[in-house]
Amino acid sequence: MTPAKKYNLRLENSFYSGGQLGQTGTMSSRINLASVAREAGVAVSTASLVLNGKAATVGLAEETILRIKLAAEKLGYTPNHNARSLRLRRSGMLGLILSGLSRTPAQLLSGVRQVLDGSGQEMVPLLVSHDYDNEREHKELRFLMRNQVEAIIATPIGPWAKNYAPLVSSGVPVVFAVHGLADAPDNISGVYLDSEGMAREGVHHLAAGGAKRIAYLTWDYGTPVSREKLAGVQQAIIEAGKKTTLAGIFSQPPGTTFEAPLAALFANPKTAPDALLCNPSSVATNCLDFLDRENISVPDDCALLSLNDHEMFDTGRLPVTAVGQDNEFIGRRAAQIALGLIAAKRPQVVCERHACFNLIQRATTRPPG
Repeated sequence: MTPAKKYNLRLENSFYSGGQLGQTGTMSSRINLASVAREAGVAVSTASLVLNGKAATVGLAEETILRIKLAAEKLGYTPNHNARSLRLRRSGMLGLILSGLSRTPAQLLSGVRQVLDGSGQEMVPLLVSHDYDNEREHKELRFLMRNQVEAIIATPIGPWAKNYAPLVSSGVPVVFAVHGLADAPDNISGVYLDSEGMAREGVHHLAAGGAKRIAYLTWDYGTPVSREKLAGVQQAIIEAGKKTTLAGIFSQPPGTTFEAPLAALFANPKTAPDALLCNPSSVATNCLDFLDRENISVPDDCALLSLNDHEMFDTGRLPVTAVGQDNEFIGRRAAQIALGLIAAKRPQVVCERHACFNLIQRATTRPPG
């Protein structure tokens, strides 16, 4: 048998994981705070203040701050995040559990990142998704807990007792975003969208454009948002008086099509709706496809409005009128509240509801007249 060859590894002027390798390839003294302090000629505590972004709290001279930063750069110093987390009992991570990776969650994440990037803290988002699945949400929340996130922002699906109550009992701050949970207690912080007002805005716009019979077609996610939008539609119809009526309310599970309800609605031209209010954007696309196949002119014969905006509505074959929501604003506020809860010795519950939506007039509805 041929004996195994022996190799001598020689790495010159190299760095590995923050530790400097000597001429023979063996690890020399690790580059740490003490190394930087010696190089800069300052105390370790002074170097720590600068490299942890807290120099302003003690009024260090700019020359000293610069000297420490240059020393850290020269030596290739990288903070040991794990050791710092253990020492401070902080992970530097903010957990996010959202409904998926579509437009709304992406905008929420963008808003959260804006706040974290501008906070001056070493805090990053750890993102997971539940995709409206209760068991997946339970699993992903356990994952966030194992990673010791300092707070959690959630667009929850629940149930409260199984998925969120254990987090709150363990002391983890929770902030709901966009909507909450019907079975959650009142002492949970949240930044909520005025979904009822959003639906009323849609109905009022259709009625102002001359709609007499409005049909509401929606996916039911089992969340407060679904119930609030339905309540908003019903309230707006009452406010419209006798001039506008409901041609029907059709609520189905997410992902299903509305071919059968639409066929029934338009079977009799005398009782067919002259406007469709759709929630969310995928339902609006499904309805638009049906109207196109049936040669029903939009908006002359039937107007169409979506209670969620989508980027495809600007570029599609027929630009769709929608009520859009400012999810970045909700994400920013949720992150601000979460950081406040993390920092507070005695956290206070913060609950806000915002009418952060706007009507976007496009080609599928008639202008008010």
